[in-house]
Amino acid sequence: MLRLAVLFVVLGHVSLVDRGNFKTCNDSGFCKRNRNTKPGESPYNVQLPTVKSTSPSRVEAEVINTKNGVVLKLELIALEEGVLRMRLNEATSAVARFEPKEALLDSIQESDLKLEGKDDSSFTVTFGKHRAVVRATPLVVELYSNGQLVMVANARGLLRFEHYRPRDAPQDAGGAGGDAHNEDSAEYDDYVPVMRGHDSDQPDEMLDQAPEAEITHSHNKQEQSGGHADKAADEHTDENAKKHGNDQADKGTAEQSVEPTDNKGDEEAEKEDKPQEDADMEGAWEETFKGHKDSKKHGPMSVGMDFTFEGFDHVYGLPEHADSFALRSTVGSSDPVRMYNLDVFEYEVDNVMALYGSIPLMLAHSESRTVGLLWLNAAETWVDIEPSSKQGVLSSVVDFVKRSPPPNHRETHWFSENGLIDTFFLMGPGPKDVMRQYRSLTGTTPLPPLFSVAYHQSRWNYNDQDDVRSVDAGFDEHNLPYDALWLDIEHTDGKKYFTWDPFKFSQPEQMIRNLTAKGRRMITIIDPHIKRESGYHIHSEATEHGYYVKNKDGGDFEGWCWPG
Repeated sequence: MLRLAVLFVVLGHVSLVDRGNFKTCNDSGFCKRNRNTKPGESPYNVQLPTVKSTSPSRVEAEVINTKNGVVLKLELIALEEGVLRMRLNEATSAVARFEPKEALLDSIQESDLKLEGKDDSSFTVTFGKHRAVVRATPLVVELYSNGQLVMVANARGLLRFEHYRPRDAPQDAGGAGGDAHNEDSAEYDDYVPVMRGHDSDQPDEMLDQAPEAEITHSHNKQEQSGGHADKAADEHTDENAKKHGNDQADKGTAEQSVEPTDNKGDEEAEKEDKPQEDADMEGAWEETFKGHKDSKKHGPMSVGMDFTFEGFDHVYGLPEHADSFALRSTVGSSDPVRMYNLDVFEYEVDNVMALYGSIPLMLAHSESRTVGLLWLNAAETWVDIEPSSKQGVLSSVVDFVKRSPPPNHRETHWFSENGLIDTFFLMGPGPKDVMRQYRSLTGTTPLPPLFSVAYHQSRWNYNDQDDVRSVDAGFDEHNLPYDALWLDIEHTDGKKYFTWDPFKFSQPEQMIRNLTAKGRRMITIIDPHIKRESGYHIHSEATEHGYYVKNKDGGDFEGWCWPG
């Protein structure tokens, strides 16, 4: 009976969570498009004649999508503290993609990046004790620290960059090869918005990232010394960079939680109804969640890439989620980890549901080394994590010769709804080094005030000033220390922030002094949703100065929350 009672308690707890408040990958067009991309031969190739040093700290090159001719600009930038920044963006476009520049410090310093060598298949750059080998066909970036391979970008060929296109133009996937729905993709490949050598207007507007749909509260091989002289390692890497993509193809999408539609009749009917879209571009221009329509003014512009951590069993990070400390595999068992800030106070533990905060930082740690990856993108982002594997980029050949067991590695796949690919490789080699490198990008955490780390008393809601006085006196009566008392939204006049209810909280200054006289603080809630009411001075000022988030038509975005 006790076991049965425990089961009822657990089931009762789980039933409190309304899963309908959480968007899944199956509800998101761009998530499905990226997750359905199969490992294999990537269509993105580096144009080696375009490789050049543009400054002592920067190397640039053009990358072409061989499916449609769209040209991307690849930038490698060396930063102080042992960080390499990799940016990939459209070479030219009528729309500028959003960049969350405010997330970075203004004081970031660049350091020397040397273009050490270039041949007919790759080029190499060095920064401090580290180097990056960039393979051309397809684009693969290998990161070495003290001669040891630690990270690889696009090893599985999952790079996908949905280029800007007008709505009345034919729609192609704009992504990686081997897409789940590409039987008819040839008819779309004729549309080429940006080709190398073609002129294009400069960006005339910024991409609006504000979502409208969701309103809810291996490897371990030591290289020989000398720049690019290790021919054997390079040959092994060439062979295995291809193998790393091809040997994953047999996995298919059967392991994944989202399967492609196979009904040809439905696909043909959909094409007749929506001539602008093919089946692979579902949700490209608009989609609906819980009755809210999300219109995508600039169409499909998602970006995605896979990153492999070589020689590591475990990866960590991607806060905030109520999941295990060491991140678990998501492929075949759950949705990808979702990065999207939500005010949903009911959630499940051991789950990758999105919560209050999102920090796209991942660390890989082993007994001998620690590295990190920062994916700088403010849009909704999903991250798939593969199980730990023994088959690495280089080790399958090298370790067969050496008769030594290959080290593990972790494969990850990152994709965002829009923006550009802007990635920071934190080369370590130790945990303190990675934290210092991350700190050099985003700054340090401010030291919190002493009262903020003590006990805070809060509930929804205190009825009036007498209720506050009674609760405060109760702590004194029972000799319980506390440092702050919180008031929820009901203290306001009609749920208008920065106001007081004239009847229930008619003497706020006296109420606050009663607390501060004992060394205690009062904190009032202020959320980022303002009541739309004529005569409310906060609303009037925000409207007059254009402070509100804008909708797709440029007007003030209106949503629903506590004020109505």
